[in-house]
Amino acid sequence: MIREPVSRRYARALFAAAEAGGLLDVVEADLRSIEALRKAHPELGYMLLAPLLDEPRKRALIAKVLTGRVHPLVVELLYLLLEKKRLALFDEIFEVFHLLLDEHRGIVTAEVTTATPLSESTVARLVARLEQDTGKSVVLERHVKPSILGGIMVRFGDRIMDRSIRRALDEIRERLLEVPIYD
Repeated sequence: MIREPVSRRYARALFAAAEAGGLLDVVEADLRSIEALRKAHPELGYMLLAPLLDEPRKRALIAKVLTGRVHPLVVELLYLLLEKKRLALFDEIFEVFHLLLDEHRGIVTAEVTTATPLSESTVARLVARLEQDTGKSVVLERHVKPSILGGIMVRFGDRIMDRSIRRALDEIRERLLEVPIYD
């Protein structure tokens, strides 16, 4: 979830620069590499965010670890985030960049929640239906949540379709509570 509007601005600027240079795939791969590197070496992230380490040392660390491994555009983004004291926003910037890239490629991610796992044939039918409705390629993220009791919940973009049994029961309860009781 994107909490900081400034993350959107940085991601849009990075996307525009990468698109203008024909580097969208390169930048995407580099951002994924940095993410993987941070997961493999969490101490790197701690050092870059540590208030005791001054900016020149952090800049030197970025240069040592990333120069030659990732495109200079990505290194410059990290330097800018360091200078503006916004390195903590890297994950959100990466998330927004990925969303912009998917939008550019005509891909939408849909989250599907069911009480039990869906069969592959049901997933294929659902993807086909969502692609027909949206006119875009759909990537499905599946979640199993027994508390919905049955049915299905689908969320993509700002649209939510809730056809769960839990939702239906909640609606029935609300209607019953609205009925006046007379003695």
